[in-house]
Amino acid sequence: MKSKHHVRLAIVLASIGIYSIGISVRADTNADIGAAIVVYQQALGSGDVDALMSAFTDEPVVLVPGQPTAVGHKAVRASYEKQFQALRFSLTFKVDEVQQMSESWAFARTHSDGSKQELFVLNRNEAGVWKIARYAFSAAHPNN
Repeated sequence: MKSKHHVRLAIVLASIGIYSIGISVRADTNADIGAAIVVYQQALGSGDVDALMSAFTDEPVVLVPGQPTAVGHKAVRASYEKQFQALRFSLTFKVDEVQQMSESWAFARTHSDGSKQELFVLNRNEAGVWKIARYAFSAAHPNN
């Protein structure tokens, strides 16, 4: 049970593919974090590396199962360029949890299409825009 200092708020963002978000932060912050994830989702779906990289901070880290960790803008870009040569993505991220840890750091836990779970660590830049600083995913049910 959540303390009285936490409020459970459901925001329906059906137009951008995010359905229910349980939060304990301001709704506008949650929407901004959701928007950052949508930028990533749309760029991933279109295979647009430039748009995808715009969703990340200047020093991102991406963890992909079975591959070396991509650290830094150049390595992350190269990783996605390689992935886009071999794969096409059609995912909708559904947000399960958003927690703002400080004024400039938050995380979002998501799942997509029933087979993957993701963790986004986001940083709010000096302009007030949330960007993905760290991203990792895994199979939702690795033992199945």
